Amino acid sequence: MGSRLETDLEKRINPERSRKFSTEDFARRLVDLEEAGAQLWPRKNGIRLAVVGTNGKGSVSHYLSSMLLRHGQSVGLYTSPHLHHFTERIRINGEAIATHVLDASYEWLRSRMDPALWSDLSYFELLTLVAIQAFQSSDLQFQIFEAGLGGRLDATRLCKPEHVIVTRISLDHTALLGHTREAIFREKVAMVQDSTSDLYLMDKTFAAAAKKANQCPTLHVFSPTERKAAGQNAATHYLESNFAFAEWILSHILPEAHLHRFEDFPPPPGRMEQKEGHGIRWIYDSGHNPASLYQVLSEIQGPMLLILGILPDRSYRQFLRVAARFGHRTFGLTFPGLADVPPEIPSLDGLRPDQCREKVLATCKESGYDTVVITGSHRIHDLFLEILGPSGVHA
Repeated sequence: MGSRLETDLEKRINPERSRKFSTEDFARRLVDLEEAGAQLWPRKNGIRLAVVGTNGKGSVSHYLSSMLLRHGQSVGLYTSPHLHHFTERIRINGEAIATHVLDASYEWLRSRMDPALWSDLSYFELLTLVAIQAFQSSDLQFQIFEAGLGGRLDATRLCKPEHVIVTRISLDHTALLGHTREAIFREKVAMVQDSTSDLYLMDKTFAAAAKKANQCPTLHVFSPTERKAAGQNAATHYLESNFAFAEWILSHILPEAHLHRFEDFPPPPGRMEQKEGHGIRWIYDSGHNPASLYQVLSEIQGPMLLILGILPDRSYRQFLRVAARFGHRTFGLTFPGLADVPPEIPSLDGLRPDQCREKVLATCKESGYDTVVITGSHRIHDLFLEILGPSGVHA
């Protein structure tokens, strides 16, 4: 796109790429950012929802936005990470943000913020500020913000949410968030602020902890049996579970909303993406931790070849322990920006995408596999498409 914002983002240290997180830096900047936010946006527009959690927050955000749009509401959706271009993270009424809105929001912020604070912003913090301003200037009825990391120290706190949604909690980013699910939950639920009227939990396990956290607003605890009692089928896989949770939240926020069918809504980008090519089924999922891998493998029947590409701050052996429970043969991807593949599994190292495809197809033919699953990170989606090649079509 070549905009000033894109140039600016390229110059910033992106914590998603460097993985050099610092809680002290986050906390220091957040204090300054909250003070700046109070000056920039003394009054927030629309109803604001913050979605936090370890797994499921992206798809819950996606489904909430889609359902609200079906009911004629105007919606801003901010998610992360992106698969191809950062503009995927900011959507207005279901469409990637228009260039002129993006540029105007960036320039508006740049002209009003303290230069020292501005220069210190991380990649994620800058995009979050741009999203908030874009949604404010668009006068939307609803704004949905998916947190990037945690809740207590996350820049999406600046949206000052009226509704906080907590999805599944599992062990991830433990060095920053804590080494138990309970500690991680406390970090996530700290998204609750004075502005928050309602808190929605996907997992009733944390209901007692939620009541102790900060100033607890009205607490709603999800019960899948409510969906069944309302005449809906029980969820069969993780996306449908997330869809059911989103629909339940919508019934509180928009009571006049009717029930929806999961089949009528496209999945979020990069989740359980299926294609047919070269006589086999290819599945990509951007799940980035062992809990996500378990969910994906639980839903795919039959023998398969599993291909993992994970980030350097993740433990390959934790992923491999999950894969071993299902007995799947596993390859590892070795490409720039990914973790080194441990010696106990074959590596697709030093191969061009077409060579990877040839090796994968030969293995599938030899072993009688008709399914290949590629997962472990959002950053390997382009590689997934390159390995699949031009013959791949949606299943």
